[in-house]
Amino acid sequence: MRAEIRVTGIVQGVGFRPFVYRTAVRNQLRGYVRNLGDAGVDIVVEGTKDAISKFLSELRSKAPPQARIDTLKVRYRDAEQGIREFKILGSSDKVVVPGSVIPPDIAICENCMRELRDPK
Repeated sequence: MRAEIRVTGIVQGVGFRPFVYRTAVRNQLRGYVRNLGDAGVDIVVEGTKDAISKFLSELRSKAPPQARIDTLKVRYRDAEQGIREFKILGSSDKVVVPGSVIPPDIAICENCMRELRDPK
């Protein structure tokens, strides 16, 4: 099964993509996450129905403290062959979207600093 997910809100500059990566890997999902300019975050995951359901639940309930999810839209499709792992992709060049949220400068927490220093 494949889920194509679009998340909007305060989801950039707050550690959301690394959180998505860890959550996907923990749930044994394949796919990717990427920023959409200032239009939110795109996520594609493939795996079992149960794993995707748990992943979506954790996105809503365990997001980083500075993140705020305004919308989370999911479209289900058949899985595609060839996706072997989960990756954080580079940002797209999506244009400015009216109403997008850009977070204020936020101090980096200790957990984030440890993550930044971790070579993995």
